[in-house]
Amino acid sequence: MYRLVGQRIAQAGCTCCVVGYRLMKPGEDATIPVQVSDVARAVRWLRAEFGPSRRLVLAGHSSGAHVVLMALLHGLLQSIDPSSALGPSSALDVDACIGLSGPYHIRDHFDFERSRGLHELSPMGLAAGGQPTGRAGACKHAYARVHAHAHAHAHAHTHMHTHTHMRMRLRIDVMRATCMAGTPSCGSDQFEALSPSHIAATRLDPARASALPPILLVHGREDSTVPFTSSIKLGRALKAAGAPRVAVHLIRRGGHFDLVL
Repeated sequence: MYRLVGQRIAQAGCTCCVVGYRLMKPGEDATIPVQVSDVARAVRWLRAEFGPSRRLVLAGHSSGAHVVLMALLHGLLQSIDPSSALGPSSALDVDACIGLSGPYHIRDHFDFERSRGLHELSPMGLAAGGQPTGRAGACKHAYARVHAHAHAHAHAHTHMHTHTHMRMRLRIDVMRATCMAGTPSCGSDQFEALSPSHIAATRLDPARASALPPILLVHGREDSTVPFTSSIKLGRALKAAGAPRVAVHLIRRGGHFDLVL
């Protein structure tokens, strides 16, 4: 899906790099600090490759939006526990940052999923450093079969209809969550430490906030996966901390995937 988005951006005359980061799935089991580290390393490689004169915009959708905002803030604050996989960091040299439909406060989003009866399927607790539930082993092989089938299907049908591909991806995401879900309480002590909204509200001082690049947060009002209040909350926290260039744009009839389809 994001490759297709990248193609559209390239057609507009920009150089677009679709950066992958390790996921919370069998074989990778990447926690949030690992994902943030992957993105930060990619940004530094791109800056070294293209040089200081090129404008570099960092953007992410959904969980990717959460990861890019964490990478941006961690570079300023080193707010993640130094004993984590992330370790020391330095500010990312980017000219702007865009977050699309992101869950920027993990506890808020975990509570939202709990209200819908989905919290036991959520991989957030595990990604925040918790332990997997007993169901992980039971469905590990089923997940691997579904993932392999989707991968083969995508390569066999390069021009597969976007919505068909999205349905396949959603099936994989549900299977991944079921395989890798953490218990409701696991990792909860890290929820705030790994939430951009909380970091901005409690640890971002005016001096560092003023050094942030322009930040654009875009969210659909009809997003049933991540409530649009997530972007509003982060935007307010950044502005209150002193970030001078923050904009929140809500799309009236936008859903979670409409922003990238």
